[in-house]
Amino acid sequence: MEIIKIEYPDISKLTEYQKEYICLIPSGMHLLEALEFSYRGLFKTIKNISEESSIFTYQPYKWSIKTVILHISDTEKVFQYRALSISRGVRENLISFDENEFAANSNADLLSFKKIVEDFSLTAMSLQCQFENLREDSFNKLGKANNQILSAAIIGFMTAGHRLHHLNTLKERYLIE
Repeated sequence: MEIIKIEYPDISKLTEYQKEYICLIPSGMHLLEALEFSYRGLFKTIKNISEESSIFTYQPYKWSIKTVILHISDTEKVFQYRALSISRGVRENLISFDENEFAANSNADLLSFKKIVEDFSLTAMSLQCQFENLREDSFNKLGKANNQILSAAIIGFMTAGHRLHHLNTLKERYLIE
């Protein structure tokens, strides 16, 4: 089966929330390329963080590095479910999730950073595989999540952009190279 190349979306047709993430992806990248690019960039940055360093917060009451990475995995699991549901024809509004509630109940700082990174990698591989196996017509089916019209393609690009958003945060605020 040939890999489908879903082209970079027309930014003018996106909501501000979608643009916030998708604009971080170099324009011209197709979906699978953007997912791979964002995964490699983030993984390269987090793979050498020590257990001791992973509990660092750049300010009181901000998330630790562990919580940030677990948040990325949690978000990708929600996005993956949404993309699967929409691509399979679900039309009802898929519920939102509260990222702060998820983070507060994740107990990330009690978990092994190695396991958190492993969870991120496995989640990213699962999502990549899901998108590789979608038929072209499935990428553009429309559905609703959190009262926004979405397609699997847009969710995929948002996932890549979400990774890049947090990669930038780790570099700028947590001072990780």
